[in-house]
Amino acid sequence: AGSTVLELAKLLSNVPGLTVVTNDVIIAGALVNSNMDVFILGGSIQRSLGCIHGHTAESQLENYRVDVAFVSSLCADDVFDVFAATESKVYFRRKLLTCARQTFMMLDASKFHRQSLFKINNLADYSAVITDKELPEEQAAQAVQAGIEWVTV
Repeated sequence: AGSTVLELAKLLSNVPGLTVVTNDVIIAGALVNSNMDVFILGGSIQRSLGCIHGHTAESQLENYRVDVAFVSSLCADDVFDVFAATESKVYFRRKLLTCARQTFMMLDASKFHRQSLFKINNLADYSAVITDKELPEEQAAQAVQAGIEWVTV
């Protein structure tokens, strides 16, 4: 779910043979006329964002095995911990990591050096971080030491 993942979905919408599983009604709507097979998880809709969360969506994830998951988050702090806006999003994101072979965290520069009440995990828990933020030399060394692959686009 999220605006960053929506932009990726739009870029991939004409790639034949892809299957998308999403918890975002806006992303599902953007792909409804694409060549993709689209599965949308059920549950409670967060009206302000259009994302679906809660126990129903989490339990549905148990029935899926995906090759690649692209996720975003509210923010990440200076020690690379990742945060969510709500507690239910924490459990959903953690469950998502268990059903994907590879997971890529997508964060734009505005989401760094911040934190929230609800910690999900650490950027080291993902296959790579995709971002538009270049790390200063010292922080880049810390990322390497933590095992975080950093991809700047």
